[in-house]
Amino acid sequence: MKAVVVDFDGTLYRGNSFEDCVKMTLKSCLKKWHIASALRISAWVALRKLRLVSHARMKYQLQPVLEKRYDKQAFLLHLRLHINQEIWEECLQYRALNYHLCLATAAPEFYIECLAENMNFDSFCATPRSKVPYNQWKENRGESKKEHCLQLLAQADASLELFITDHSDDLPLLQVAKHHIIVKQD
Repeated sequence: MKAVVVDFDGTLYRGNSFEDCVKMTLKSCLKKWHIASALRISAWVALRKLRLVSHARMKYQLQPVLEKRYDKQAFLLHLRLHINQEIWEECLQYRALNYHLCLATAAPEFYIECLAENMNFDSFCATPRSKVPYNQWKENRGESKKEHCLQLLAQADASLELFITDHSDDLPLLQVAKHHIIVKQD
């Protein structure tokens, strides 16, 4: 079986879903008086803005509080409203041809799994939850994203035919795909 793999942020989704999740969750925490969670989110964002921690470290630290406090249904609706319809239509055309459809992203799996299920993807790979020590945890990007994606496709007995992305961070997957579509960022 042939597979189409599509990147999420900047490709299928018009924007940065992690930033959107952080903003929406922070607003919700303030509105509901979850002050400790709001402070934790604000502190890690501040550390990142000051370049005192990496984006990956901030993502690792924020995932547990975001997952606990984000409004799943509201965020899913937000994500769906900002889907790039042109790219989604392309994906659906391949689905009609019985291609395996895989969503591959550096976004956190706690919300990507909901989206992938809602949009009927056959599989997805995303940044794992922060359940292991940071030095054992890997953000799902670059080589890690390629390895994870290819493992998923192998389990589904599918081969990577087409990869759709907007970013050079995906060079490892671009080099493996038989064909690719590079999406121009808005």
